Amino acid sequence: MKVLHLTNNKEVDESISGIVKEKNMLYCLETLDTEKNEEKWMRHDPDIIIIEAEKLNQRIYQLADDLLKRGEVKAYLLVVIKEEHCKTKEALVEIGVSAVINRKRFFKEKLSKHLDTIIKDNLFLQSLRCMQIAVIDDSRFSLEVMKGFFLKYDISEVDYFEDSLDFIKAEKKYDLYLLDLMMPGYDGDDIIHMIRQTCHNAVIILITKHENNKLLSHCMALGADDYLFKPVDYVLLMQRINDAFNKKEKNKQIEIASKKLYELATRDTLTGLHNREFFNEFYEEKALQAKQKGHIFSLILFDLDYFKEINDKYGHQKGDLVLIELAKTVSNHLRETDLIARWGGEEFCILLPDTNKDDAFTIAEAIRLSIQKMKIDGIRSITASFGLTQWQEGDEKESAFKRVDHSLYIAKLTGRNKTVVDKKTRLLVKDRPIKIEWCPFFRSGNDRIDKDHEALVQASNKIIMHALDSSKTETVKGMFADLIDKVVLHFRNEEKVLEEHHYEMVSDHKQKHQELAVKAAMLQNDFTKGKIDATELAEFLIQDVVIGHMIDHDFLFFPFLENSE
Repeated sequence: MKVLHLTNNKEVDESISGIVKEKNMLYCLETLDTEKNEEKWMRHDPDIIIIEAEKLNQRIYQLADDLLKRGEVKAYLLVVIKEEHCKTKEALVEIGVSAVINRKRFFKEKLSKHLDTIIKDNLFLQSLRCMQIAVIDDSRFSLEVMKGFFLKYDISEVDYFEDSLDFIKAEKKYDLYLLDLMMPGYDGDDIIHMIRQTCHNAVIILITKHENNKLLSHCMALGADDYLFKPVDYVLLMQRINDAFNKKEKNKQIEIASKKLYELATRDTLTGLHNREFFNEFYEEKALQAKQKGHIFSLILFDLDYFKEINDKYGHQKGDLVLIELAKTVSNHLRETDLIARWGGEEFCILLPDTNKDDAFTIAEAIRLSIQKMKIDGIRSITASFGLTQWQEGDEKESAFKRVDHSLYIAKLTGRNKTVVDKKTRLLVKDRPIKIEWCPFFRSGNDRIDKDHEALVQASNKIIMHALDSSKTETVKGMFADLIDKVVLHFRNEEKVLEEHHYEMVSDHKQKHQELAVKAAMLQNDFTKGKIDATELAEFLIQDVVIGHMIDHDFLFFPFLENSE
C-alpha cells in the first residue's frame, strides 16, 4: 500500500515515515503550499493520505472535503494535528475523515493501530475482488446503485438478478449473497432456505426497507448472517460483510480447534489409536442401530500374552515399541469402517460393522498370526489371545461385551495365543490338548473357595489329557465321577461361605448350582450308557461347570468377598 504524507511543517518529523515503513508501506512526502496541488498529489495514486497540520482550521477542513469529494479518490484520509478544536474535529469525521489524531496524546500508538485497521480492510477488499457475488433485488434502481458501488472498488465478479426466479434457474453457487427481503415470486426467506440446503459457508446479507423484527429474526434463524435497511449505507455494508466473513472464519477456526481437541481427547497418545471413551461412543451407536434396524456387527477383544514379562525383562521403552508396532500391524487388517481402540494397558478392542462372527474369526486369526510374526529387536516371542462375539438378537451393550470379555478370559486360561468365539472351549487346538492355567484372577479372596477352584482346574486338566484317548474309557469314567463329586462338594462349600458373608444373590447362585449338578448327572448317565462320547461330557464339565461358571457367576461375588474379609 502507498501512503501520501501532506505537511505544512518546515521541519518534517520522521516519526510518521518511520511508522509507515514499519508496516512495509510505500511512503511519499508532499508539501502543503498556499495553493492546492491536488492533481500533482493524486499522481502518486495513494491508498492512504495523511494530512499533517499545526491546528485544525477552515483550510484543512476544505482540503479534506475536496479530496474526499474527488470521484477517483478511494484513499483513506487521516488528519494529524498538534492543536484541535472539538467542533472542527467532529465536522471532519462527518465528511468521511477516517481519524483525527492529536500528536500530544498517544500519537504513535494511535497512528499505528489505524494503519493496521486500514491494512486489514484493504486485505478484505482484495479478497472481495476474488469472490463470486450475487445481488438479488427486484428494484432496478437498487441494482444499478449496487453495481456502481462495486465498480468503484474494482469488484467485478458480481451477478445481478432482478427476478428471483432467474437466480434459482442459474443454479450457481456464490461466496456472498445480497438479497432483498420482499420480492415477487420468491421472497428473501425462500432464497435463504434454498441457499442453505447446499451452501453453508457463504455469507448472506438481507437488504430491506421493511423493519419487521419477527420476519428478520425468522430469516436469521434460516441462515442469514446479517441485514441492513434501505437506503443502504455502503460504508456500513462493507463493514457488515467484513464482520460476517470474519465471524465465519472464527467459527471455522473454532471448529478446527474443537476437532483437534476432540482428537486429542479421544486418541491414545502412545499408539495413536482411539481410546476407550471413543470406542464406547461408537459401540453405543452401533448397538442402537442393531436394535432398531437389525444391523449386525462383531466385537473382538484381545490382549498381549505375558506383556508384563516383556516390560520387566526388556524395559518399558521396548514394551511401548511393541504396542506401537502392534497398533500398526493390526490396523493393516482393518477397513476404514472398522474401529480399533486401545482398551487399556496391553488390551485392545475392535468393532467390525456389518460382519458376522465367521468372517470376524477369519480377521481375528489373521491378526493373531501377524502379531505372532512381529519382529521387535531382542524380543523372542510376541503373541496375543482373542475373544470374539457377534451381536445377537436380544443383546444389550453389557451382555454382548461381557460375552466377548469372557471369551478372552477363556482364551487366556486355556493356553493363550488363540481365538475363542462365544466362550466355546475346544479341548484340542492344533491336535494338542489344551491346559487350563490357574491364574491370579481365579482368586476370590476366600481360601476355602480358592482351594476348591484350584482342585477343580487340576482335575479338569487330567480329564482333558485322557478324554480323547478311547483306550482309557474306564479310567475316564472314574475321573468324571471324581470331578462331579468335587463339583458338588465345592458347591456346598461355596454356598456356605456366601451365606456366612450374607451375599445378597446367594439364592440365585444356589439355583444355578442345582441346574448344573442336575445336567452333569444326566450327561454322566448318558455317557455311561454310550449315548454321548467322553469329549461331549468333558466339554460340558470344563466349559460350563468349571471355567464358564467361575467366569460368568463366581466372578460376581469376588469383589464382595474381598471387601468382606
